[in-house]
Amino acid sequence: MKEKLVKLYNTMNMIETKGRNTKIMAECLGFVEGLIKEEQKKEEQKNEVKENTEE
Repeated sequence: MKEKLVKLYNTMNMIETKGRNTKIMAECLGFVEGLIKEEQKKEEQKNEVKENTEE
């Protein structure tokens, strides 16, 4: 999921906007960036649990 969100973010970041659309796009990019960070945290937590159970 994280990879898909990163691809979406990168694609949206390449779109040129003007005026009010720039503000809307910035809000969307910020939201997607937050989703990416959430997914990253989930992956890190999974890895920690996996490492702790393997010990």
